[in-house]
Amino acid sequence: VVKTSDSDAAEIIKRVPGISLIEHRFIIVRGLSQRYNNVSINNGAVPSSEADGRAFSFDIIPSSNIDNMMIIKSPTAELPGDFSGGFIKISTKNMPDENSLSLSVGTGINTVTHFKDFSLLQSSSTEWLGFDRCARPLSKDFPSHLGSMTDPSQITYYTKTGFNNDWNVKTFRPLPDLKLNLTWNRKIGDKVGTILTFGYSNANKTIPDMQNTRYGIYSATADVPTIEKNYIDNQFTNEVKINAMNNWSFILDSRNRFEFRNLFSQIGKNRFTERYGTSTVSGEYYENQTEMLYSSRLSYVGQLAGLHTLDEDMTQTLNWTVDYSYANKMEPDRRIIKNIGGIPADKVITPDLPSYNDMINRYDQKLYDHIASVGADYKKSFSDRSWNPEIKSGIYGEYRIREYTPREFIYRYDRLSGDERVDYINLPYTEMMNEKWLGYDKVYIEETTRKSNAYDGKNSIAAAYVEGVFPFGAFQVNLGVRAEWWNMSIKYDRAISASQILMTEYKYDKVSVLPSFNATYSFNDKNLIRLAYGRSVNRPEFREVSPAVYNDLELFAEVQGNTDLKMATIDNVDLRYELYPSAGETVSVGLFYKNFRNPIEWNFIDMGGSYRYSYENARSAYTTGVEVDFRKSLDFINIPDLSLVLNAAWVKSRVKFSDEGLVKEKDRPLQGQSPYIVNAGLYYTSSEKIGLSASLLYNIIGKRIVGVGKSTSVDGNSDYDVEYD
Repeated sequence: VVKTSDSDAAEIIKRVPGISLIEHRFIIVRGLSQRYNNVSINNGAVPSSEADGRAFSFDIIPSSNIDNMMIIKSPTAELPGDFSGGFIKISTKNMPDENSLSLSVGTGINTVTHFKDFSLLQSSSTEWLGFDRCARPLSKDFPSHLGSMTDPSQITYYTKTGFNNDWNVKTFRPLPDLKLNLTWNRKIGDKVGTILTFGYSNANKTIPDMQNTRYGIYSATADVPTIEKNYIDNQFTNEVKINAMNNWSFILDSRNRFEFRNLFSQIGKNRFTERYGTSTVSGEYYENQTEMLYSSRLSYVGQLAGLHTLDEDMTQTLNWTVDYSYANKMEPDRRIIKNIGGIPADKVITPDLPSYNDMINRYDQKLYDHIASVGADYKKSFSDRSWNPEIKSGIYGEYRIREYTPREFIYRYDRLSGDERVDYINLPYTEMMNEKWLGYDKVYIEETTRKSNAYDGKNSIAAAYVEGVFPFGAFQVNLGVRAEWWNMSIKYDRAISASQILMTEYKYDKVSVLPSFNATYSFNDKNLIRLAYGRSVNRPEFREVSPAVYNDLELFAEVQGNTDLKMATIDNVDLRYELYPSAGETVSVGLFYKNFRNPIEWNFIDMGGSYRYSYENARSAYTTGVEVDFRKSLDFINIPDLSLVLNAAWVKSRVKFSDEGLVKEKDRPLQGQSPYIVNAGLYYTSSEKIGLSASLLYNIIGKRIVGVGKSTSVDGNSDYDVEYD
């Protein structure tokens, strides 16, 4: 049996200097948020693991599938220009070395979750496969919009049968988590090979007594923050992940090779949240909220690639890829129940305080992404014995479309009599959906969907680059330039009156010229110094420019895009000294500087009792920092199987906003930028005979600004407001 400490790509990548993991799967590079990172698999575009922004979930790729993984922190001409923190190139395995079949099964428990009470809404029969086929989606005959229904019998019918009205929450004690991986390698002669992998995990997580507080504007007079909402959350989550990879390799001859690659993942999450606490917005009162959320995310990446050597001297190569990616996000029948009540005289807040129903909402959203891309890279090596330069060039094209359709519903009980209403609003929500209460003249469902929340998006990128590698003895210089044309459009319906809807389209069109420079001087085979410069961009995502509004329970606020958002441009400079004392050992010290024009930030606006989160460009910002990386075997103290890894980054950032717009704050850190990162680890690797490896890891990331906004302080003074995590 072979045990390894790296089960997936997320486990591998967290060893890299200046990189940290958020939620054990999303990466933070040099303290920058995930929007500034980019990922390719086998040089092809991949859909984001999250529908609302760029964030690739690295835990969907088992480590056994990975041939190599490169983390590049300085832009070069051959890389896509949309990154500033890090570009992660993942190459999966293709031709196996030998026929094999392996199966690994793992489990895990934690003292907070397992063998203790755990609550979830009744599940679907397919939920263990990562999706809900029948329990939550709207009925097949459900109309495109309930607002068109005027017949009382139709309203009664869809109120009773259009939704799943089982509101019973099951309580159980979960078994230990399950994780399994299957790998099958097969060679067919010397010319054909295939790799098939399958992974499955089913895990539960409880977060009890989680403090969830929303602070208001700071009071300069009292020198204390004001608290608008003060809650305790108990959250229960079941997450199922399925991933599969099937790669084929076809070797025609020594100079031509074709590969067909497929990567699939399905992630399903069932979450139940109970919240209680106090609110001082529009008066002081007790509040109790319950959210029942199920979401699933499917993604597929298919790729056909060719690798060709064009001459017998092997000085010219041509590689090309054709990709298709598909992703969806389904969030069927998300339910939010809100109860309110008076605060007791003794001010003791408990979850069982008397309260009455204030609002019951149900949501349904569907999102579909399609990405097609094609790329080709040509490389030519020259040699006249004393000088060996290299020229690279390539082209790339990408086309992406998205369709997003949300729906929102609320229960109305204004047609009940006075006595019936008193009885109804004091019922537990599990009894409020009893059929005897439902009907046109009783409690009925009303659709409150805003047409402007649905949108269709299209995104096109065309790029070309040329790069030269020029060695001059101990010096090596890389010079390159990349040109990218970006065109994005988003369409949605906008209501201009109660009876008139206007189709609105926003377009974004930009050509970027991105130069890059990289120089290396090698003192000897163990010491070198690098200097790099590169220009890159950071483009808005569909969700960030769409007018769609989403009600986020964890933020207790709405989230909306900004159609006026601009693309950011970043100039990146890196200087690094590297020492390699022996094989597998590294000591390096680096400095970096980034200058941002129009950086995109996550902000919030006080809407008068509630917040709305959105996105906005600052005028400019900069980030500067120091990175240190130390990797050393402990064989000098007679422990050759043990190695120490220590890396850290200290970062300083400042931002300047335009004098126009909602947010006018100055002299503060860049939103999403952490001031420091520390990763440390002890790694043990035994002899091949035993085949055992283990690790002890420590990671910390500094406090960063989650959202920034501006309003008026509680004592009438203009003040600024930020939220940290």
